[in-house]
Amino acid sequence: HGRASTNVHVIEALVRPSLAHIAYYSVTAVALLGLAALPLYLLGLFRLLPGRGERLTPWAQAALFPLVALAVFFGFLYDWQDKRFLYYLRPFSVAVAAEGISALRNFARGGKLRAAVAGLALGAVLFSNRIPYPAGTHSYVALTPSDFLDAAEGIGTAHVQSIPASGSWSLLTQDGFLSFARARGSCQMQAEATAIPSLRKFLDERLTRSEPVAWAGEGADSTSYWIETNRLAIALERAVVKPDSTRFILRRLHKPDPRALAAFGPFELFDLASFGRSSISLRRRGEHKDRRDREPLPRWHHRPLAV
Repeated sequence: HGRASTNVHVIEALVRPSLAHIAYYSVTAVALLGLAALPLYLLGLFRLLPGRGERLTPWAQAALFPLVALAVFFGFLYDWQDKRFLYYLRPFSVAVAAEGISALRNFARGGKLRAAVAGLALGAVLFSNRIPYPAGTHSYVALTPSDFLDAAEGIGTAHVQSIPASGSWSLLTQDGFLSFARARGSCQMQAEATAIPSLRKFLDERLTRSEPVAWAGEGADSTSYWIETNRLAIALERAVVKPDSTRFILRRLHKPDPRALAAFGPFELFDLASFGRSSISLRRRGEHKDRRDREPLPRWHHRPLAV
């Protein structure tokens, strides 16, 4: 984000007024809620708003105040767009949807025909919300399981894009939608999950609780590196930082390195002390090894980490 100084806090630098994300969040919000569900949300919002001369009920205040505050912040004051931010609004939008469903229920009480119309409308909402989207798309709004409104170049120039491979008419029987059977849990990173306990124990035996371990990335973008370090910090229950002044460095195991201190599943652990890097007290006493006699350090120590 063009920070002029490394002393500027990364979050603080992102808090500034911006109108550049309105179109993006408009499209992704509709995609998240489902196009068929929009009337239901609008109906719920109308029920929460007070009539003339009335005040918001405590229930409406609890739902609308945080919803509006978060929408204004991420939409107009936070200069970073990411569809995951919409999930912060999700709990409060559920209250709006509940009011819409309540209005639909009241409508259904007016006779069999109204009940049938309300049932069909609710079914369409649930069905549209289960339409799978192509991976990596941020500008699509589902019309059918195979037809999407593509607004990549702006809402005014949106056009229909057909992607037959993404359609799945069997989605009603998937993901537990019509099944009450408990879904079996699965781990997408089973090798990491198996290795983490022994890696954590190994580090706990050699480091104090406040000492960090470094993570050597693979030159990917900064967002991927941030995700990996945060995920490891939670799993290892200690700080995970960039390779700088830490003793132990973790990296992914691709080809076994004989210089590694230990290997844990998909991870390799290096101890920089074994590469001739000693403590400050030893260096002050002049107890150095000649650089020509040292083993070459791993590649991350020769150049800054590319993140």
